[in-house]
Amino acid sequence: MRHPISPRLPLLLTLVLLCATEAPAETRYVAPNGTPGGDGSRTAPWDIESTLAGQRGVKPGDTVHLLAGTYRRRPKEQFEVKLAGAENQPIRVRAAPGERATIDGGLLVLEGSTHLWIQDLEILVSEPQPEKPVGPGSHPEGFTRPWGGLNVRGGHHNKYISLVIFMMFAFGLGFEFPIVLVFLQIAGIVTWRRLASWRRYAVVVIFIIDAVITPSADPISLLALAIPMCLFYEVSILVGRFVLKKA
Repeated sequence: MRHPISPRLPLLLTLVLLCATEAPAETRYVAPNGTPGGDGSRTAPWDIESTLAGQRGVKPGDTVHLLAGTYRRRPKEQFEVKLAGAENQPIRVRAAPGERATIDGGLLVLEGSTHLWIQDLEILVSEPQPEKPVGPGSHPEGFTRPWGGLNVRGGHHNKYISLVIFMMFAFGLGFEFPIVLVFLQIAGIVTWRRLASWRRYAVVVIFIIDAVITPSADPISLLALAIPMCLFYEVSILVGRFVLKKA
């Protein structure tokens, strides 16, 4: 006696085949000295340029870990990003757990990037700001410093989480430094003589703090912030000595 074939059987077989052929999510690794010829493992990592451009076969659900270090490219300073995840299977691009990955330049997210999560990265431009105005407009011809940051020109269903775009914050904090010192003198908490006696220690502390808050490993970023802060320290002493004293 023949049993009738259930109309649901072909559908069930199709689902079983899809589950069997679906590749599992993987963790891939990228390093500052990685190469396109690597296998994406921690011991043979890929390069960041071809990986973010979608040339290394990163698939939905995968995680791309950026190993510790600074990722820098000039003159084309922005790394193009074109990775396509899927619903409930986002591609995650993030710093490796417990490691500090710094993008010296920027990221340019292009059309075609979908369900992409970029998180836990530091983004900066290590070249110092020009000392003098270079011309009018938002993009003056004489401004040769690279345009960094996170630039999104396309894509959908993407998330950008816990990104630290440092240099503007660091320099903004540095320029608040003399205001704090002058306020402390006005409030009578410290005097200009006390600040002058702390000068040597202040210089050491300034360099230590700047080494922490400037994420680039190169000395240019450190000096670009530390030297103005040392000068601001001296200015605050002069303000306390000659301005506040007369007031």
